[in-house]
Amino acid sequence: MPFGLSTCPSTFQRFINTVFRDLVVQGIVLPYMDDIVILAKNESEAIDRLKKVLKVSRDYRLEINFDKCQFLHRKIAFLGHIIENNKLFSSPSKTKSFVHYPEPKTTKVQRFLDLTGYFRKFIPAYSVIAKPLSDLLRKNTPFNFDVKQKASFDELKRLLCQKPVLGIYRQNCETEIHTDASMDGLAAVLLQRSLDDNSLHPIYYMSRKTSETERKYTSYELEVLAIIEALKKFKVYILGMPFIIITDCNAFTKTMTVIDSFTKVVWLYPTKTTSTSEVIKKLDIQKTTFGNPRFLITDRGTTFTSDEFHTYCSEQKITLHHITTGLSRANGQVERINRTIIPVLSKMSEDDPTKWFKHVPSLQEVLNSTFQRSINTTPFELLFGTQINNKTDLRIQQLIDEQLQLEFNENRELLRKAAKTQIIKGQNENKKSYNLQRKSPYLYSVKDLVAIKKMQQGPGQKLCNKFIGPYKITQVKPNDTYNVEKWGNFDGPTKTSTCAEYLKPWPNK
Repeated sequence: MPFGLSTCPSTFQRFINTVFRDLVVQGIVLPYMDDIVILAKNESEAIDRLKKVLKVSRDYRLEINFDKCQFLHRKIAFLGHIIENNKLFSSPSKTKSFVHYPEPKTTKVQRFLDLTGYFRKFIPAYSVIAKPLSDLLRKNTPFNFDVKQKASFDELKRLLCQKPVLGIYRQNCETEIHTDASMDGLAAVLLQRSLDDNSLHPIYYMSRKTSETERKYTSYELEVLAIIEALKKFKVYILGMPFIIITDCNAFTKTMTVIDSFTKVVWLYPTKTTSTSEVIKKLDIQKTTFGNPRFLITDRGTTFTSDEFHTYCSEQKITLHHITTGLSRANGQVERINRTIIPVLSKMSEDDPTKWFKHVPSLQEVLNSTFQRSINTTPFELLFGTQINNKTDLRIQQLIDEQLQLEFNENRELLRKAAKTQIIKGQNENKKSYNLQRKSPYLYSVKDLVAIKKMQQGPGQKLCNKFIGPYKITQVKPNDTYNVEKWGNFDGPTKTSTCAEYLKPWPNK
């Protein structure tokens, strides 16, 4: 043996591979050190292959300890695993030690990670789950076994003690790779469609932590990195084989906010784009439960001013109203909710900003179950006549009872009448307070020439004129708003709608 006894294992493994090379190529045996598995479909084939293995062993003068041999078994233990019915289980003799494994109080947590790491292919997103523990081993990091570390420790123990199972890879089965990524780690699973039940079964799980540099990647870059790592890990299975990659790149970038102006109920829809088709798709979801609204108030974004959206509203008998450009108070309810949800979502997704959309449903629930002064109740109660309930509450079932139906309807009408009075009262108070502070605007007439204020200033334009024009007043509208059109040849919108606050008389009038 070259280099002494340190090369004993590799030298012996090379010898075993040489001895059984022909049988390995034929798919008859799987040798690992002194453990040899003989593969067969039935009893007669198993006996025939066993004879071949025994003949080779005799030719090379290998001794076999028959007390440690098992013949014609459908279930075997091999390398810390149990193989049975084309499935791979973690060996109970290996995992039972985790049941009463004590919480590590020192950096010996490395030993626990080494033990669990051997079975990481059985655990989805192992590296992400184990991250709080592995972070304790970083250089110059104080050892603090806190809540996150205990949760990670308990979760790994639970997953390993529930007998995780994997399928056996088959070369002729449909193969898929599913990947996912976050700031904390990358994960993937190799799946194959079973010929028995036509469903996908996991073959191998892989995962790893992200580095400090990788944590700064965008969601798209992280998803691509997860695919690359999965291809490297599963190369031995997929090389030269057709397969499908499915990635969890939702790419949600916006939130569509819908508010019922009467009940104040809020619906939040994460969206991938701001296209008209995407918005229409969300409104169709609303329609299936609540029907179409009579009136729809939106801003002047291209999504809502497009011909496609106008056609949709016309077909659905929805009266569409666009607010005046720059006059955000015209759609104040939406603006107020947006000021609330943005910082809340930001705080809720601090650990992984790429997954902010997962918190939207719970945020919507909280908004609709919070008391609002303007309606003197919660939006949910005003809409449905009852407080929002959790799954264990029987209140919803009681409401179905016919004996409570009449009382339910009466209470709802009383709440709505009281809410209407409260809304009118609140609006009058807000109007009075606003009018006391508001300066009377300059009044214009049709055909007056005016300059309109630029709403956006680009780079290098801080010293440029803040107004552009001239524009001619084409229509005087209520609440000091005007329709104007370009009067001359200059850069600016051809037609627009604006309010008196953003106008001033054209000096050459």
